[in-house]
Parts: sequence; C-alpha cells; structure tokens
Amino acid sequence: VAVLRHGVPVVCTSPVAREFPKLRQSLTLAIADDAVTFAETIFQLFTSSSAWQARVELSFHTLTSYHSMSTILRATADMLSRVMQKVPPDVHRQVQFGRHALRMDGACSTQHTMD
Repeated sequence: VAVLRHGVPVVCTSPVAREFPKLRQSLTLAIADDAVTFAETIFQLFTSSSAWQARVELSFHTLTSYHSMSTILRATADMLSRVMQKVPPDVHRQVQFGRHALRMDGACSTQHTMD
C-alpha cells in the first residue's frame, strides 16, 4: 500500500495479491505468475507512460476509497459503536489513555497534574 501511495505501480504474483483483496478486485495490482509474464508486465509499465499513468490513477482512486484516513476512522467508529452496544449499561465505560480519559458517551477530559 505504501508503494502505491508514492505513485509506483505494483506487479506481484497471485499469492501476494491474495493478501490484498480490495487492491486485487479493483485491478490496482498487475498480477503475473510466471517469470516471462512478470518481466513483460514490468517492461510494459516502464516503456508505456499511458500504461504507467493508468495504473497510478487507478491506485490513487483505490487508496482513497479503501485506505484513506477518513475511511479507516469511519470503519473504526462503526466497529466501536457495535462493540459498545453489547456492553451492559452497568459496566464502567471509561478508557484511560495516559492523562486523557474517554467516556463511552463520546466525552473526553484531561486530568491535569503538577509535573
């Protein structure tokens, strides 16, 4: 994913592509399973600016759709919401992060201490 963020197309084998189903399904990854096809795919990307650019544009679109910070935050908030629905109401619902406390009702406070 980091390489794609830098605008570099990725050529990989099927076993590697299986680790990234969203990238594979979106055709962001160029998949080649034998040495000749792998080399030909890399050669095509290096010699065709339109092929390179098409992969880069597809990569950026896929990354912003599935791997952007807002997408990750939305998915995390949804997951936490589902978890909190299963916590009994009588359970203490506050998480401590150093000097910061987050109540499960969304409030946040800071404990001030003398250092």
